[in-house]
Amino acid sequence: MSQRAAVAIVTVLFAFSWAYAQEPVIEAPGVEMPVSEVTEISALTEESTPDYQMTGGEEVAGGEAVAVEEAVPTEESPAAVAPSEEEADSAHKGVVSLDFRDADIQNVLRILSYKSGVNIVAGPEVTGLVTIQLKEVPWEQALAVILETYGYSYDRRGNIITVTTIDNLKKRREDASILAEQIPLITKTFILNYGKAKEIIASIDKMKTDRGSINYDERTNTIIVQDIPDNVQLIGEVIAQLDMTTPQVLIEARIVETTLNSQENLGVDWTAKATISGSKRPTVYPFTKHSADKYLPTDIPAAASSEFSYGTLNFTQVQAVLEMLRTRTDTNILSNPRIVTLDNQPAKINVGSQYPIPTYTYNEEQARLQISGWEYKDIGIIFNVTPHVNNKGYVTLDIEPTITEILDFVTVENTSLPRLSNESAKTRVMVKDGETLVIGGLIKSKVTDVKKKIPILGDIPLVGLAFQKKEKGVVKTDLLIFLTPRIVTQDVPAAEVKADATAETE
Repeated sequence: MSQRAAVAIVTVLFAFSWAYAQEPVIEAPGVEMPVSEVTEISALTEESTPDYQMTGGEEVAGGEAVAVEEAVPTEESPAAVAPSEEEADSAHKGVVSLDFRDADIQNVLRILSYKSGVNIVAGPEVTGLVTIQLKEVPWEQALAVILETYGYSYDRRGNIITVTTIDNLKKRREDASILAEQIPLITKTFILNYGKAKEIIASIDKMKTDRGSINYDERTNTIIVQDIPDNVQLIGEVIAQLDMTTPQVLIEARIVETTLNSQENLGVDWTAKATISGSKRPTVYPFTKHSADKYLPTDIPAAASSEFSYGTLNFTQVQAVLEMLRTRTDTNILSNPRIVTLDNQPAKINVGSQYPIPTYTYNEEQARLQISGWEYKDIGIIFNVTPHVNNKGYVTLDIEPTITEILDFVTVENTSLPRLSNESAKTRVMVKDGETLVIGGLIKSKVTDVKKKIPILGDIPLVGLAFQKKEKGVVKTDLLIFLTPRIVTQDVPAAEVKADATAETE
């Protein structure tokens, strides 16, 4: 081979090597790249390709010398080390820090693709230099900021993000819309097992396309969907998630009235009457307005009215309290109602009676009020309860207890009318399935006629009056309400739950 031919071959090989070095290297997302130790990166020139470094979750590029700890390998630095824990943690959280100065936008997108693990594809129309500095921001937010700043947009489908100009993206969507209009519609019916079609439609109506429609048949509880096949399938999946079994809650109430003696003016002496061992909660009694945090989570409010106070008891404590109350001769269990309601549906417990109250109209001719009709007023204890069941076995109760009593009677227009007292409260409490909520502290004073007499002598007819004495006395009573919610599932029918509740009460 002649000397001239050898020189020509060397020249061609050198030119090929130089051209190959100028080609940008495409980094595949999700592929681990070895890194090596460097101390300084030279300044960039217009003729050189920018170098990018990642330092513990931070990418750096630009025309100034930057000291870093780790760098993407080059031919001059082939040694490989494992990525730092800080970088791995940052990548796991999807947080990046960027510092670009006059960097090619295509290379910036490659780095974001590498860090996020998402395929980012940029069209040839995406060009320009990027100068931006961001610190510890989500990668998707960083992508949106860069593209909005430099007049680009993106479309995401699964794990692929396509970057293009705003005009191109609009055109693509218009073309996709035209294509979608050519797809034939299909109709599918969904028969609901648990939910109401009218209620579920309110949640899925916005999911239909412009050509689609969603209707329902109330008689058969069926939803009819007409749309493109892909959207019908998506709507069907949502309907299946919404048409789930609704839990039921059995709410048992025990309403107890106990008479207080002179040493119990502030309430029942719990500590003197009940000894509880092995309890799961603090047993500091009585339940005062300011001690709710001892029985309930700290974020649950205390009673709204100073007349009521709240606390919770587990099974052992409830049995001890009820046993104590049974030993008191001045204790009366007024009622023990039970009611079953669906989750998030209100239930009403009414223990009492209805009393007729007249309604009046003004007679202008006679210039006085006249009875025009009657309305019935609930007298007694009324509970409005709405349960909310969570997946942890707890029940949140929205409670509105109201106690209405007749104090005395007054005469109006020759009609005897009752004068009523009304005590009410509104609160929200959380108890575990099967635990008991105690509402107490409603103390009332009643004036009674007390007859005192000397034994035997006071019972003698006529003569016994001399050995008797009548006087008025004040009797104080404390009303205690025990509420126990129990979750009813398909595995535990309501009949079994009621049987268990009855066994506990006996």
